[in-house]
Amino acid sequence: MPSTSISIVIAHYVFLDKESRYALNDKQNTNIQTIGWCTPTWCKGSPSRKRKWISEPVKEIICQYTVTNQLDDKVIDIRQNGFCIHLTTDNICSKLLDIKDMGCESINFAYRAFELVESNEFPIVHFVNINDMNVLRQSLVC
Repeated sequence: MPSTSISIVIAHYVFLDKESRYALNDKQNTNIQTIGWCTPTWCKGSPSRKRKWISEPVKEIICQYTVTNQLDDKVIDIRQNGFCIHLTTDNICSKLLDIKDMGCESINFAYRAFELVESNEFPIVHFVNINDMNVLRQSLVC
């Protein structure tokens, strides 16, 4: 491995209404289509924790998301117009339930993979944030 490496870090922000959150927990093979945004950042640095961000300032990209509980080889698929997030780990969808139903109303996790970008393979880290739609509504300033 070279002394310096380039990787891609993508933060994903997705908001689901209650009906969608419960459908992912209750029904098999559920696909929820929604709009969210991501912030991709190229970074360069040594394999140690010291990293130098090279693509600041980060731009937010609004894109299409499919959130599904269908099994797949990848947790996150990069698609033409956005991403598909596969929530297939045991009991992860139950975290989307309301607090009164023993859930958290949200899921936050990291996923590491390698992706082919213009004939080059790069390490990629996805930070996924799926929250209740009310979190977004409460953050809007009128």
